Amino acid sequence: MRHTRLISIISLITLFIITFTSCELFIDPPIAPEYHLLVISLDYKNTSTINHLEGTIRDAKEFAKAIDELTDQYRATLYTHMLLQESSNADPLASDYPTIENIRTKLSEIKSLMKETDILIVYYAGHGVDGSGDLVVNPTAFPNNSAIYPIDSFVADIKEIKGSKVLIMDSCYSGNSVTEYPDIEDNIVQLRESYDPSLFVISASTKNQKSYELDSYTNHVHGKFTYSLLEALGWNHNHTDEVKVDGEITTVAGTLGSLHSMPAMNNGKITVRSLFDNTRRILFKLDYGKQLPQTGDGPIDMVLFGR
Repeated sequence: MRHTRLISIISLITLFIITFTSCELFIDPPIAPEYHLLVISLDYKNTSTINHLEGTIRDAKEFAKAIDELTDQYRATLYTHMLLQESSNADPLASDYPTIENIRTKLSEIKSLMKETDILIVYYAGHGVDGSGDLVVNPTAFPNNSAIYPIDSFVADIKEIKGSKVLIMDSCYSGNSVTEYPDIEDNIVQLRESYDPSLFVISASTKNQKSYELDSYTNHVHGKFTYSLLEALGWNHNHTDEVKVDGEITTVAGTLGSLHSMPAMNNGKITVRSLFDNTRRILFKLDYGKQLPQTGDGPIDMVLFGR
């Protein structure tokens, strides 16, 4: 017990020293990390009582393809897990339908597979509840037509997984998912309880802002945030045509450019901070601050991809 307590105190003192000296540390990926990608996306087109979203499924599939191509360029292993509610034909009884239970089951499955050296990327595109940013999941045509997954519970479920985690939220009021780094005047207990250096969050907007969609120059709808995120990764929307079958996107438009052409690439590495900074810069050019992506301000940055 004393040994564990001593380690905790030393770790906290280290964080204070980092903050005082304004240094920034990087969590480098191991030599050969394995990646897990969990994508949760909904368009709500199987219910008439929730506003439909036109860009979320496209956002999810293009982002998943971008990460797939990125890990391929780095010769890394990627396991992709998709939980989608797509079109009016979506089956609410399917195991990959985005209910709270199915999301938690998938997180538990990933937890059993993840090692300390692995990296988990979680992406959500859908509605966020006004004021709280809670996730709106499990849409159905029945009277109880949705379920609310509290954002604090969602983040807590992700925190239980070992390894490094990155949560990307494209939803209204998603800034509620970002834990603010305590001021240095705050007590050591708050620092210990609130700051998790293994979890990084990027949200599409502040806790008080909506997130918006736009018609891109390729004549299909994207969320403004994910469009900017893809641009930061060097996504080329014009490489292929999007193909739909029975209302579902079966072929994704676009492909990833070369590593050296990615705006988020910095000295051969993509970090959470470089991805965030470039996404925010690109998005600001689209709407001049109507929605402002957020991330934590802790002293540690994480290398997502880098040799």
